Amino acid sequence: MQFTWTGIKESIVIDLAYRLILLICRTLRPEKVSIESIRRYHDRGENAIYVFWHRRIFYIGYLRLKYFPDMKVWILVSQSRDGTRIGRIVEKMGIPFIQGSST
Repeated sequence: MQFTWTGIKESIVIDLAYRLILLICRTLRPEKVSIESIRRYHDRGENAIYVFWHRRIFYIGYLRLKYFPDMKVWILVSQSRDGTRIGRIVEKMGIPFIQGSST
């Protein structure tokens, strides 16, 4: 595998972004959906789809790490370069990403 400076810099930025996001998420609290309501679905083994605004995508990853480490979660991102970067960050949280439409 050949490494390039661009690839190394991007990996460093992804790792720093991941760490910053975890730090920021520790200060946030869910407002609309309680952890208990998510836990009810999870404990019954039921599937659920959670919809949220883009700015909350990393918080979902953090909630999974903190409260539901064994929950199967996937994040849908665009096929753009930014979508791939977002996907790489949530992968560090143990969440695979699916690239959907770029439009």
